[in-house]
Amino acid sequence: MIISKVISSGACISSIAVMYSISNKVGAKVMVDCHDCNVKRLPKAKELPLYVKDDENLTIEYNEHSKLPLISEISSLRVQVSGVASYLNVFKEQAVHIYETGLAHTQSTYDYIISEENKIPRILAIFSGGLLGIIFARKGGYIKKAFYGTAGSGLVCTAFYPTQSKEYFITGFEFTKHHASEALEKYGGYDTQKLAEKTNEKIEYVKSTLKIEGLSNKLKELFDKNKETVSKMLTNATETNSKNKNDEPEKTSK
Repeated sequence: MIISKVISSGACISSIAVMYSISNKVGAKVMVDCHDCNVKRLPKAKELPLYVKDDENLTIEYNEHSKLPLISEISSLRVQVSGVASYLNVFKEQAVHIYETGLAHTQSTYDYIISEENKIPRILAIFSGGLLGIIFARKGGYIKKAFYGTAGSGLVCTAFYPTQSKEYFITGFEFTKHHASEALEKYGGYDTQKLAEKTNEKIEYVKSTLKIEGLSNKLKELFDKNKETVSKMLTNATETNSKNKNDEPEKTSK
């Protein structure tokens, strides 16, 4: 009896020592807070993690699969296209900047020239337009140079004085028209009224022929007028063809 009691007491002491050592080891690593009594306790089975976390020795490896040939070609093409697109965007931005800058400078120069107090720059600009026209006509004669010079200075003058240029153009056209008709009547012996009437008749004729209904009527009238001539031409053509056919066997027999 005494021996059995000693053995059982030793076993209890050893189990208590083992449990104490285990509790100390577990407490150092996996002891959790108890929400009820605010004391460290052993975790439950459902609270234990499946794997032990070791953040210090954590390494991530990426196993890159070999790319297909089509995917590699598409990726290289995409990279090249993106480079060209970026270059085009830069070129576009530069072109827009140059255009806007030139437009702003041109507008400021134009505003400066058309102001009332800057008469000398306007005169120089008109003179330069005429000089440019003469340069374009440098291979021609005096008449061509005079015409091109007048046209160049007139265009520049129109840009600076639009309303006055319109008035001068209308008055000049009417003056030329009136004096040209007088010159034709006086020196050419033409009746300008009859010429004007004939011209108006031709214009009305063209207008009427351009219409669909008028065009069909005109074609019918022309066909009726030229019906006999067309028939004669066709008969003559058939007679000549028949004569040629009759002459060919005679030549072969000879």
